[in-house]
Amino acid sequence: MRWPRKGILIRLCIYVPLIGYLGWSAWSKHTQEPAPVPEVAPGQFPPSVKVIELSREEAERRFGKLPDAASDSPSSP
Repeated sequence: MRWPRKGILIRLCIYVPLIGYLGWSAWSKHTQEPAPVPEVAPGQFPPSVKVIELSREEAERRFGKLPDAASDSPSSP
């Protein structure tokens, strides 16, 4: 029996283990249970969000003139 050419053997030695490893990795990720999603109550921020409270004066200093509180509500027709 004659062996295949050297180039084909080299490709087989490279690609067969590579495809096997990638297939094994994909299968192990597919069979893992999904990580639990942390529940956040409505109206609360997730723990990774940092909330900074500003006074009205400090907010005006940083962002310029703010609209009046009365103009924040939508006007009725």
